[in-house]
Amino acid sequence: MSNGKRRILQLLPSLAKGDAIGNEVMAIHRALREQGYETKVYFLQCRGEFSPEDAQPISALGETRE
Repeated sequence: MSNGKRRILQLLPSLAKGDAIGNEVMAIHRALREQGYETKVYFLQCRGEFSPEDAQPISALGETRE
């Protein structure tokens, strides 16, 4: 995930598709990408399906360390 761009990670205890917080988190995620940032959302618990490019379990965070 590192190619010289700034990286912003959002870490959440819970992410739910379609609720107010989930919608806001994903809107921020999209806006950051549009501005050229590398961004990803990590969660402890999730309700709903998200693309792996957008959101992953927090356990996957260790896999992105460089």
